[in-house]
Amino acid sequence: MKLVKQILAHDDLLLVLIAVGIILRIYVIFAWPLDELADEGAHWHYAEVVHETGKPLNHAEQWITKDKTYQAACNPFYYYLLYPISGAHNNYIFARLLNLLLWMFCVIPLVIMAWKFKQKGVAAILLLLPQGIWSTVFAGGTGPQISLFCLAAYFFLKRRYVAATFVAAITAQLRVEGIVVATVLSIWLFFVDSKYRPVAILFFVITLVGWWEFYARYDLLIEAHTFVERDVANWGGIGTTLDAGFTSFWFYTGNNGTIFSFAPLTVAAAYATFMYILRTIKQIASRLQYGRIFYTNFYYIVPVTICALLVLIILRHSWSQAVSDGRYWFFVLPWILATRMYYASDT
Repeated sequence: MKLVKQILAHDDLLLVLIAVGIILRIYVIFAWPLDELADEGAHWHYAEVVHETGKPLNHAEQWITKDKTYQAACNPFYYYLLYPISGAHNNYIFARLLNLLLWMFCVIPLVIMAWKFKQKGVAAILLLLPQGIWSTVFAGGTGPQISLFCLAAYFFLKRRYVAATFVAAITAQLRVEGIVVATVLSIWLFFVDSKYRPVAILFFVITLVGWWEFYARYDLLIEAHTFVERDVANWGGIGTTLDAGFTSFWFYTGNNGTIFSFAPLTVAAAYATFMYILRTIKQIASRLQYGRIFYTNFYYIVPVTICALLVLIILRHSWSQAVSDGRYWFFVLPWILATRMYYASDT
């Protein structure tokens, strides 16, 4: 145990972990075929269709099953970003490399801050966990979403609230999780200081565009992502889905069903997760005392609210699906860090 503490305290260890994280992502970029990483192939094929047709498909055509499956689970803005890449380069590796650069720009600053404020375990997870390695570089909506969430959380921790809300407004054009985060931050920004209100209104309008796109595709998304019809009789089956998501988060190594997991590791991961959540809840309870929520804790309640809403979205996914992908928990991690680190005295 003493040796482990000495290693963790070494100044150069973080640089080594960052270098290893980058190397592993480069390996995934060049070594893993397109259709090996979850639904990356579906997203990329859809971008190719957008390039061929010159415009996004109609809502009724967003899911097609022929020789390939085309997916438009993300908002159209994401596919407009992929459009020039798929057309000019016709190479998904280039898109992965761009996601790597985005990850380096957005995630590494948050990792360095987490390391500084004694959140070394979460920093290592963001750098080295297999689920995080591939999900941050693959040419699907998850990669840029995770990176931009980390950047928004970093700006929030640096008290650069306008920048944090601006980044969140961008994510609102990618996935529903971004819409929720941008809504919370833009509304909060409006009330936190009167000088921010014009820009907060602008960001909220941008976020409304994401809401409109989500509403227009809602029935299609629910139909395409519903694999289990749950009712009172089988609602308990959601536990199996959540268990799959937990195992996938810690041990998932690809989309072929290979899970590196055995009992001792699973128990250790469950214990570490439980203790970290318990400590976080205790910290939240100590800060959100009655009568102080909207005064000394007016800022602190924002990442807490975001965490709660993102977890609810994951629960909604789990309700209608037979399996759950652990990469979605990486949407929550940056805001857990924002909760843990907003007051340095708590860390």
